[in-house]
Amino acid sequence: MTAPPCREEFRYFCRLDTRWGDVDSMGHINNAKFITYDEQARTDYIEERQTAAGLTGPNFILARICCDFLQQLRHPSQIDYGMRITRIGRSSMETQGAIFVGDRCHSRTQGVVVWFDYKTQKTMPIPESVRRSVVDFEIVKPAE
Repeated sequence: MTAPPCREEFRYFCRLDTRWGDVDSMGHINNAKFITYDEQARTDYIEERQTAAGLTGPNFILARICCDFLQQLRHPSQIDYGMRITRIGRSSMETQGAIFVGDRCHSRTQGVVVWFDYKTQKTMPIPESVRRSVVDFEIVKPAE
C-alpha cells in the first residue's frame, strides 16, 4: 500500500460534518458513509469544474470506486474531503479522494467517472473546456 495522500496534493476540499446517523454499532463512522462523503465531494468538484467551463450537467456517471480505510473516524467530526483528478482520458477521468481531520488522513478513494449522454445512454468525449478547467485548476496536473 502506498503512503496516504497529504493535504498539499489537493486544491479542492468539501467540508462535511459527520452525523449521529453515520455511526454504526462499533461506535465509529460506518464504512458505507465514507463512499457517501466521496460522492458529495466528487459531484461538487465536477459540477464546479463544469460550471467554470460554461456547461451544466449532470454529464458524468460513476464507473468505479474503491476505498482504503486508513483510520477510524468518530462522531462528531468535521472533515475536509479532498478531491482531485489524477488522469483525464478521452471520455473518463480518474479521481482521488481523501478524508482529512486536521492533517490526519482517514481514508483514500480512487474512482473513475465517465462522461455520459443520458439521452442516448452512451459515453461521449469530455469537452475540451472541461479538460482545460480541470488541468488549470489542479495543483498536481492530471496525466492525459
